[in-house]
Amino acid sequence: MLFVVHQDVPLSELTARCAALHPATLLIVSTHAPFPEERARWRALAPEVKLYCFADLLSDSELAGCDAVASREALRELPQAHRGYTDLFMERSVRCKNELVRDKLLHARSTRVFFAEGLGIDAATWRAVGEPLPAVQRRTARKQPVERLRRLFSQELHLLSPTGSQQDKPALLLGSSKRLALREEVARARLVWPLPWRFTPGRVQGRALGVAARTWLRTHALPNDYLLCTTIHQYESAMSELAAQLGRELSILVDGHHPSNYPASYLDGYGSGRFVAANGVSAAWFMRHGREVVPRLWFQRALSFAPCRTSRSARIMLVLNHAGDWTALINRSDTDRLIEGFVALARRFVDKEFVIRLHPTMAHPRHEGLDSMRRVRSFVDATGLPNLSVSSASLEEDMQRGDVYVCEYSQVLIDAWAVGKLGLAVNGSGRRSFMADYEALGFHAVESIAAMHDWFDSLDAELARRVALQNEAVVRFNARQAEWEAPRS
Repeated sequence: MLFVVHQDVPLSELTARCAALHPATLLIVSTHAPFPEERARWRALAPEVKLYCFADLLSDSELAGCDAVASREALRELPQAHRGYTDLFMERSVRCKNELVRDKLLHARSTRVFFAEGLGIDAATWRAVGEPLPAVQRRTARKQPVERLRRLFSQELHLLSPTGSQQDKPALLLGSSKRLALREEVARARLVWPLPWRFTPGRVQGRALGVAARTWLRTHALPNDYLLCTTIHQYESAMSELAAQLGRELSILVDGHHPSNYPASYLDGYGSGRFVAANGVSAAWFMRHGREVVPRLWFQRALSFAPCRTSRSARIMLVLNHAGDWTALINRSDTDRLIEGFVALARRFVDKEFVIRLHPTMAHPRHEGLDSMRRVRSFVDATGLPNLSVSSASLEEDMQRGDVYVCEYSQVLIDAWAVGKLGLAVNGSGRRSFMADYEALGFHAVESIAAMHDWFDSLDAELARRVALQNEAVVRFNARQAEWEAPRS
């Protein structure tokens, strides 16, 4: 018997199936990696239980192939930058991944199959060979009526203007400036944009959107000449269409980490516009896939990394990325295994404090799952370790209080390096590292959970040398960044 499950599936559902069918051998394959207590409960379901993660069964090349298949199929069915492109790409990538897992597990084998849906599990793939488990009850927070109306009928907008003697064009930023590092000499005005970004039936569409936008801009006495901008995380395909209607180029500001070895993934979901990379490392991904990318705009702060001056390793911070289906190469189980490896460090080094910083969006039903934060906190609580905790502090507080930062891949680790904190990239996946660009510059990185433990075994004895090595990498990064920002002739 085979269960295809994720961490949101209640144990009671699995127990009921096993009680009714009494399987002698049970295979459980999950998009997550079960924590120790979860493994113990799963192994009690049948006399012989074998546990697998999707990621255990697929190679880097097979996973990258899923993205390639998804890109081809999505572009056959939808034009580039269609507002449904990204969702279709993810659907096809997940389906290809599930089909590979199904074929490996069920090849020449007759077995009873039960499957869940969501969190990386494609129902269509498993329905042909199995039976669905009851749907998980989705708990969603109810938005206040006023907030729902505000989000439906308005969008955040910022006007960024130069101050003093600056002669730069003002910038109209479609969305929030929260994730951007802005210069202090920038005047910011928050406006409310009354038009929806998305084109949906019954709303302003096409040329009418451009007319309405120009009328609104004249009403608010905006300058005749301005930059039109948004960010990667807030981009909507309608923004490119709006830019065309206004006769302007859209600048899409890169506000996160994009490694050069990242697959094309959802990039075809972006329409016309140039990408703006304040960090030159992220530019390589866009250029490799044929997109225009330029250095920072006038209102963005210049980037350089500060020297590392860490003198102790008393507080170790694990900063988590979040996992979803925007590329088949990202697996939820990788995060689970890094957490378990970090908890094992806390058991070994009882004289140090270990803190896990959860990604704020991991509980999204399309990321790690609604119960993901509770699940990690329950795991930590069950250890009873006094030197291990889950952070409830703000990002700013966590960036100040840590001595050493650990991460698989995240903008937060890059930010920690930037402010002079000692950091370690840990790739326990057995596949490509999404911090490879920084590894090439000499920033500390290891290729397994065991290697992470070895790194910490010698950390105190090697601390001064590790700091010196990171500072050599900082010099290389700053030189590369200066070259990226140098004026083009």
